[in-house]
Amino acid sequence: MAIARKPPARPFTAAASAPEIAAAPAEAFKADSEAVATEPTRAVQEGADAVLAQVRDTQERIRKATEEGMERTRGAYARLKSDAEAATGSLATSLSATRSGLQSLNETAFDAIKAQTQAGFDHARALLSIKDPQEFFALQSEFARKQFEAITTQTQEFTSHLQKIATESVAPLKAAMGQRFSA
Repeated sequence: MAIARKPPARPFTAAASAPEIAAAPAEAFKADSEAVATEPTRAVQEGADAVLAQVRDTQERIRKATEEGMERTRGAYARLKSDAEAATGSLATSLSATRSGLQSLNETAFDAIKAQTQAGFDHARALLSIKDPQEFFALQSEFARKQFEAITTQTQEFTSHLQKIATESVAPLKAAMGQRFSA
């Protein structure tokens, strides 16, 4: 059996030294791996930058919408507060007019009661001094006629007083409502 022989080794004729030759494939690999690694990283970075820009834009729009909503809410609150204060003032004026009108009505009613009581006492005194039945019937008829006239007059006074109270009490509320709904 014949033994195979190895061809003789070639002598080194390259211009580079052995350490340089060993480093060349490592640098080439490093450069290639950096290029390969840089491309996806750059694409991911650009995608992330685009997403972040959209997020910032969305955040800005939300912030602006929130600020606008707050401004509208503040304006609505200011109008509501102003309207409530005006309504409260109108109601206070109305209640004051009602109170003073009712005080006046009470005074009128007290005067009417006083007049009716005085008329009753006067009639009783007159009844004590009568001498015959004809005088009694005449006195009684005159008293009834005067009482009817007094009650009619007092009823008219009460009615006009109540109408005046109602008109004066409602006027501030009516004016406030007219201003609110005409604006």
